[in-house]
Amino acid sequence: MYVIMPFTIEEKPWTTEIVIMDDSGDDIDLAIIIENVGEYEGYVSMRQFNEDIGCYDVITMSPLMFKDLMKSFDSPEGFHGLLWK
Repeated sequence: MYVIMPFTIEEKPWTTEIVIMDDSGDDIDLAIIIENVGEYEGYVSMRQFNEDIGCYDVITMSPLMFKDLMKSFDSPEGFHGLLWK
C-alpha cells in the first residue's frame, strides 16, 4: 500500500519553506523553514499550529543539529556521535 504525502517548497529571498501536508486531514501541516541569509543562515525551524493554544509551536535548531536529526532516522537504538567536516 502506498501513501501519498503531499508537500510544497517555496523559495523566498530570505527563507526556503517546505510544508508537509496530511492528505487525510487528520493531522496539522508541518512547516520546515530554512533561513537563507543573515545571522541565522542555515538554521532550521519546524513549525506546527497548536489548536489548543491558538498559536504555533516552533522548534529551531542549528544546521549541524538538523544534520544530526536527519542522520538519526537511519541509526539503530543507542548513543551516537557524528563527526562532521
